[in-house]
Amino acid sequence: MNVQPGTSNTIHVLPRELAEKIAAGEVIERPGSVIKELVENALDAGATQIRIELEDGGKKRLTVRDDGCGIADTEVLTALERHATSKIQTLDDLWNLDTMGFRGEALPSIAAISRFTLRTRAAGAANRGRLVYLEGGKLLRDEPLLELDPGTSISVEDLFYNVPARLKFQRARSGESAYIREMTEHFALTHPAVSFTLLSDNRKLLDLDPAAHPERIARIFGTASENLENFESRFEDTAVFGFLDRDARATNSRQIFLVVNRRIVKDRLLQQAVLTALRPRMLEGEYPRIFLSLEVPRGDVDVNVHPTKSEVRFRRSRDVFQIVHGALSKLAGAVSRPFYSAPAPTAQAFAAQQAPSTPPLFATSAFGFRTKTDAPSSWGAHDPAFKTQNTDPAFNIPASHLFTSLQYLGQLKNTYLLFQDAEGLVLIDQHAAHERVNYERIRADFLRTGLTPQPLLVSITVKCKPDGLLTAEESRATFEKLGFEAEPFGEESLLLRAIPEGLDPAKAQELFRALLAELQETPAAESLAADPSRLSPKLERMLSTAACHSSIRAGQSLSPKQARALAAQMDATPASLNCPHGRPSSIRLTFAQIENLFKR
Repeated sequence: MNVQPGTSNTIHVLPRELAEKIAAGEVIERPGSVIKELVENALDAGATQIRIELEDGGKKRLTVRDDGCGIADTEVLTALERHATSKIQTLDDLWNLDTMGFRGEALPSIAAISRFTLRTRAAGAANRGRLVYLEGGKLLRDEPLLELDPGTSISVEDLFYNVPARLKFQRARSGESAYIREMTEHFALTHPAVSFTLLSDNRKLLDLDPAAHPERIARIFGTASENLENFESRFEDTAVFGFLDRDARATNSRQIFLVVNRRIVKDRLLQQAVLTALRPRMLEGEYPRIFLSLEVPRGDVDVNVHPTKSEVRFRRSRDVFQIVHGALSKLAGAVSRPFYSAPAPTAQAFAAQQAPSTPPLFATSAFGFRTKTDAPSSWGAHDPAFKTQNTDPAFNIPASHLFTSLQYLGQLKNTYLLFQDAEGLVLIDQHAAHERVNYERIRADFLRTGLTPQPLLVSITVKCKPDGLLTAEESRATFEKLGFEAEPFGEESLLLRAIPEGLDPAKAQELFRALLAELQETPAAESLAADPSRLSPKLERMLSTAACHSSIRAGQSLSPKQARALAAQMDATPASLNCPHGRPSSIRLTFAQIENLFKR
């Protein structure tokens, strides 16, 4: 052990004051950390009203007031001791938690690094409450309070005043206030019956009254409640419910709100389930705005994984994935609203028609591949009326007649099919619609029989580490289903003997590496090998590329019979509202919009 000159290498116990500051640093990183701990305590106390006040982003002062059950007069000082809690008694209680907090570290950690004032009165304690004041964890005042309402009020001033090293790394006032507002919205999403008020430098940032869950979510999402699509599902003792903002699209995953037993969490498994299930409705790089709440038996989830309790671990992760994925897949495939609404016409829209065209969002790759049940696809194979039924039971679903009930009018620019009904005009992008039909067929065939392997005259050498060789060997059956045949070659290489038919060798090597990395990084219970229906994004893109190459093209003339047959196929296809890339396949222009264009 290397020891710097002038220091001691003697093992010793740290002074209590120093130990408390170190421990506080693990729980309290910023003013937002204090707000999180205090609001969780308020919710555990049964509060129905929570008020948060900030000065200078919480660095100068922050206060959290609630109308919860309060702290009994005889327990106030005990509550300020480290690891003092009313929420667990034994080790087994950690596996049956129904509270937000449980460790008993928050109050002493906050008091150790601030000027800390606590006012509280227990429910039923007449009008008598108690006030305590601490600086740097040292008790300086302890006195009774009269005429205090039931509940608790905690003020924290000069946070990190005695830890200057931490103070230097704090965010600016505006950034911290925004962070605390976002966190408060998270609490509000999971507790709609609780009112939340947030003030920053006497300016109101948030004021939420108790509301029904859809109304609270719509308020925080900034949309109307009728724009929310609700979903729910149950399997044995696990249940999921939530709301998807139908039209909202985000550029990152921050609008995906995941809740486990009323606790907002970050979880890769749940996020993967959401993104995989909703991929048919999203363009590349788009993310949904969604609130998803999962209720699982307390003994099946470990919330004691992370110091801030923001991560969880599931005992039956595969079951959790499947119930979430299944609920959202039904939502993605359901056609609750058959068409996207055309935007209201504006002068800018007419001017945009004269603007130069922009490059397409998706450039199709110069390759395609086939499943084992596929035959070479061409327009003639679908003429004169396409096959409206697929022999694969996984692909067949009851027809809804949404599209076949429309009256066919004609074809515009050999690209868009024009239909009408009692509400207005419906335009169908023939390529996008047929691409979705073909994608679902190819995907169903792949899940049933896999991709056709193509033997290589010259094998491809893939460099990988010993753990990669082991994963490839353990996942041999999975790779064979994907059309790959690989075998070890030395201690740090694999030989690809076969690749998916029709796939360029360079693309095949890239896909193989990506799949191998995915199998290595994903726990076995969550992997593609355990559930082949959980296709990786890269594989999904390749299936959609194959569908694109076998679909009707823009500019291709269709007869009325062919147009109606495509409409029938759309009725028999899940998620026909979008193409596999997420673009809309049909748009409605109402008669009211048309009349508005003509100033009627």
